[in-house]
Amino acid sequence: MSGGALKIKEIIRYYKPYKKEILLDLICSVTQSGFITLIPILIKCLMLDGLNLEKEFAYKVCFLFAIIFITIFIAISLCIKYREYHGNMVASKIESDIKVNLFEHFQKQDFSFFDETKVGKLSSYITVDAHKLSKFIVSFPEIILDFIIRFVGAGVFLFISNYLFGAIIFSVLFFIIFFALKFIVKIREAINKSRSLYSEIISELNEKISGIKTVKTFTNEDIELLKFKYNMKAYMKVISAKNKLVSKMKSSIGPLLEGIVPLISVISIFLF
Repeated sequence: MSGGALKIKEIIRYYKPYKKEILLDLICSVTQSGFITLIPILIKCLMLDGLNLEKEFAYKVCFLFAIIFITIFIAISLCIKYREYHGNMVASKIESDIKVNLFEHFQKQDFSFFDETKVGKLSSYITVDAHKLSKFIVSFPEIILDFIIRFVGAGVFLFISNYLFGAIIFSVLFFIIFFALKFIVKIREAINKSRSLYSEIISELNEKISGIKTVKTFTNEDIELLKFKYNMKAYMKVISAKNKLVSKMKSSIGPLLEGIVPLISVISIFLF
């Protein structure tokens, strides 16, 4: 079995104890994205069909649509509530499982492992990395489903209504994927570098704190403080570079992701 397949298999096993909670979370994610994508279609029906009816019947149609919209907004609110609480709880439970498995794995290692591996790196694995991995495990399927429903759903709807605008939406979709992948590679490199520096800082901090009595005995506090400040400055430079990449990606792609539904609304109402 390849390393990639093995890693995927190891990640999937964390889903098993929480299959029902994750399934409900994904259903809520699909429902929320589906309703958000459906709203422009309903607006189109109301604007083009409902308002062209006779006055008395138009009022009834508008009242019916008002009930539908209120129901949709309530459903979206309930989905968000479930995802924010239960989704985060599942992530916390998975994080706990990862930490327990890592601790058990550390206990099984021989003495040479601890001689060759810094304590800070082990601490980073069981704290920062475990937290990030748990968030990724829970949020990744939601992000993929949300992306597929919003863009593919919107693209199919526009493609059926108008080939030109459908082609434009799919072109934007491929542009976003290509653009995002370029940024993701750079961001991943920055994250790996920041994680390595963080491990070094934690390791050094553990050593300094454990030997604080010796430092105070020889009155080396100022020297140690300067060293720690230097390491923190190096760490902040890497974090700053990573945050710049993330902000560039979000500022470039974010408006397209957030504006897809309003765009469909405008196109649906005025052009079809």
